[in-house]
Amino acid sequence: MPTHEELKKAGRSDLVNAISKKHGGYHSVAERLGLELAHTKKRHGYWDNFANVQREILAFIGEKGTPGVMPIHEELKKAELSSLAAAIQKHGGYPAVAAKLGLKLAYTRKQTDYWDDFTIVKCELLSFIQERGTPGVMPTYEELQKAGRSDLASAIPKHGGSPAVAEQLGLELVYARKPLNYWKEFSNLEHELLVFIEEHGISGVMPTYKQLQQAGRSDLASVIPNNGGCQSVAEQLGLTYAKRRTGYWDDFANLERELLAFIEKHGTVGVMPTREELKKAGCSDLNNALRRYSGSQSVAQRLGLELATTAKPPDYWKDFANVERELFAFIKEQGTPDVMPTQMKLNKAGQHSLAIAISKHGGFSVVARRLGLIHTGTEHITPRTAADVEKTARAIQPLAESNLLSGAQVMVILRRAGLLKYRNQRVVRLGASLARGNHEEIETAIAQVASGSEELATEKVNIEESEDLTAAEAEALVSSGLESAENPPLAKSTSAATEPDTQREQAVIRGLFALGELRLPLDEVLSLLTSKLLW
Repeated sequence: MPTHEELKKAGRSDLVNAISKKHGGYHSVAERLGLELAHTKKRHGYWDNFANVQREILAFIGEKGTPGVMPIHEELKKAELSSLAAAIQKHGGYPAVAAKLGLKLAYTRKQTDYWDDFTIVKCELLSFIQERGTPGVMPTYEELQKAGRSDLASAIPKHGGSPAVAEQLGLELVYARKPLNYWKEFSNLEHELLVFIEEHGISGVMPTYKQLQQAGRSDLASVIPNNGGCQSVAEQLGLTYAKRRTGYWDDFANLERELLAFIEKHGTVGVMPTREELKKAGCSDLNNALRRYSGSQSVAQRLGLELATTAKPPDYWKDFANVERELFAFIKEQGTPDVMPTQMKLNKAGQHSLAIAISKHGGFSVVARRLGLIHTGTEHITPRTAADVEKTARAIQPLAESNLLSGAQVMVILRRAGLLKYRNQRVVRLGASLARGNHEEIETAIAQVASGSEELATEKVNIEESEDLTAAEAEALVSSGLESAENPPLAKSTSAATEPDTQREQAVIRGLFALGELRLPLDEVLSLLTSKLLW
C-alpha cells in the first residue's frame, strides 16, 4: 500500500482525500485490497517502553544506517518511520537517546556563536562538498537537510544566503546566474516561480521567502519585493498565499475565491466545508474570515452552498429522478411553468448543486427536451451530443443520398430519429442538408457539428422557399408525423424501368441496417418504401 507521503509527492492529493475521508483510512483500504502496509501499526503504548525504541533503532541501523551512529530525523522520516522519530523525541530527543544507547551523533552540536565565523562555514561547507557534494557546486538547502546538516543549512543565511556564500567561495549555483536586467521583466519572475512551484510539488501555492531562501533561491526572494511582495505576486499569478496583507479579508470577493478554491481541491462541490475540515487542512485564516461575515451559515447562504448537515447523500445527483424532482420543485416555487430555468437563475437562487447536476446530465437543453420543458437559452452542443448526432446522421445519410425518398419523407425519418428536436443551428443545417440529399452539403454539415466550436451558435439557417424542400412542407411534416392520412409520394427514379438500379437499392439496404442499429421504428420507416424498391 503506498504511503500518504508517496501519494502526496506524486501529486495525488485526490487519492489521499478519497482514502482518508471516504473509505476509512489506509489500514481499511489496504485490508480490503489485500495490500501490505509499508509498516505495521504498533499496539497502544508500544513506544512508552524504551526497550522497544532501542530494538527498532538498532534494527534500522543494521538494515539502513551506519554502525555506531545515531540515525537522524530525516533518515527515519524518509524510511516511513515517523512513529519511531516521534518516540525518540518522547524519550528525550536524539542526543539523549544516542547517549543511552552509546551511539555517536551524525554531527556534534556547536556552541551558540560557532557559525558566526565565516571561516568555519567555509571549512564545513567545503568539507561537505568533498564528502557528499559535487565539486565546484554550492549544495542546496534540501541537500544539506537531507544529509542531516540542518546546522550548516541554517548558518548560510547568516552570511548573505546561498548566492553570496557561493560567490565568496567561487562555487557555482545549481541555477545559472541571470543576465543583466533579467528580473526587470515580470514574465521572467512568473516563469521562474512557476518552475519552482512545480519542482517542489506545491501546485497553486505561492512559496514564502523562507522557502525560497532555504531552497537556495535567494535571487527569487530578493526580486519579489520589487514587484509588490508575495501577496501581490500571488494575486497576479492566481496563487494562494498563506500570509495575507492587512485588510485582505475585508473584501468578500477574496473569501469567496479562497473558499471555492478550497472546495474544489479538498471538499464536495456545492457543500460548505466545516470548521473542522478547514482547520485540519491548515486553513485557520479562512475559519477566522468566516467569523467576519457572521459565520459559516451566513456565508453558505450568500454563496448558495449547502451546509454539511443538510447536504445531499453521496451520488444523490447521479440519479436523474432526483434532478427531475428538484428541478420541478424549483420551477413551481420560483420559475415559470413549463419553462427550463437558466443556469444564471439557478445560481442566483443558490441552486449551484442543481445547476451542476443538470450539466452532468447533458446540459440544460438536453434535460429540457428530456422533461418536455421549453428551453429559452442558446442550445450548445457538447462533444457527446455532437457524436450522437453524427452517428444518427451517418445512419440516415445513405437513404437521403439515394434519391429514393423525397425530402419530406427524409424529414419524417429525421423526426423519428430525434434530430428535429434540436434547435442548435448546426444541427438544423444538418437536417436541411439530409432532406436535400446533397453529399457534399451533408459532409460539410456533419463536419461543422463535429467541430466542437460554438462560433455558429447564433447563426441563422433558413431553408429558402425556392429549394426542393420548402420550410412550409418541412413544418407540415414535423407537425403531422407518420400518422398523416396520405404519405408524400416517393421521388421518381431516374433509372430505366426495365433495369434495376442496384446501386441505389444497396444504398437503401445500408441505410436500413444502420437505422436498425439505432433502434428506430423500422416498421414505420418501411411504410415509406414500396415492395418494388425492396425486391
